[in-house]
Amino acid sequence: MLKKLLIFVLALAVVGARAQKFTASYLNLEQMVAGIDLAPGNINPGGPAPSSFTDEIWNGGTTVSVSGPAYAAGLSKRAVALPAGVSQFTVSYQTRASQASARYSQANETDLMIVDGAGTLYNGSTRLDNQEGGEWQITNARGAWVDTGFKPGLFPADTWVQVSVVYQANWSASTLSVVSIAQGGQVFSIPAALASVETMANSGWQKNLLDVQLQETLVVAGSYTRDMKNINIACQ
Repeated sequence: MLKKLLIFVLALAVVGARAQKFTASYLNLEQMVAGIDLAPGNINPGGPAPSSFTDEIWNGGTTVSVSGPAYAAGLSKRAVALPAGVSQFTVSYQTRASQASARYSQANETDLMIVDGAGTLYNGSTRLDNQEGGEWQITNARGAWVDTGFKPGLFPADTWVQVSVVYQANWSASTLSVVSIAQGGQVFSIPAALASVETMANSGWQKNLLDVQLQETLVVAGSYTRDMKNINIACQ
């Protein structure tokens, strides 16, 4: 029998107003106005800090922008509680890269970070590597970026593109695997040899957490933006 699909929705939290409770739908992460956390300074070890990094909420989505020298990067994150009794996660969103993204962006990165009840962190990072002609990469069990073989090309400028990534957790084995990545209607199954991602026991992160991170990295000095909307996590 198929497991019952568990979907949750976080209603819009308005600054200065009481946050509403979960109801039965999705985790709608772009609505978490009070939950956005911008990483301070430089997030690339050994590299420069961005001169500016912003994550600006608008009606139905968000715009991430980064400015600075080559290899400067910025990161924002939104976190919600990990629902009990689930082990499969589908992160879906629509994204729109600016005209400048193809020239200035090293990669467009969207990460699902999961922390279980024991404090183990599962690094479900994914990115479309623009310097490799638009190939999807994931982190391996050692935390290094690896090519998946899925190369649909760069996000077309100023065009909304649908993306979804499916993950499968095995809590008893403390593993998380990337099952598939889809971009613009193309679906790619991740080879089993690449699927398992990095895990870190006793991570120090808050337990029972789902955290979506948006990261943008410059490859040359300049600036660019990326729009995101309908950022959801379906859990089952």
